[in-house]
Amino acid sequence: MAKQSKEEKANILTNPEELKKFKQVLATITHYLQIIDDQKEAIKETVEEAAGEYSIDKKLIRKLANTMYKHNYADIQEENNHFELLYESLIGTRVTLSNELDEDSDEEE
Repeated sequence: MAKQSKEEKANILTNPEELKKFKQVLATITHYLQIIDDQKEAIKETVEEAAGEYSIDKKLIRKLANTMYKHNYADIQEENNHFELLYESLIGTRVTLSNELDEDSDEEE
């Protein structure tokens, strides 16, 4: 299909029929935007319910769901590895996953 020239394109300002069609297009887009908003709210509610039921941080649930949806686990692993290397190089310390409370409980024994 060839591109229309500027003269051939419908002018919604001067043609009442084209204005009516264009308003319908905008109404359709608005309808889809409302569906998106509704779905986002449903996702938010589902995340909140799961966080309460499974005691998992909402941020982590969202990240897990997004990773599952996008099928980009390998990309995230690579990004995290790159971040760790940069952090350790710049800050000069290795990040450990020890819990300060565990260390305190050892001292009490």
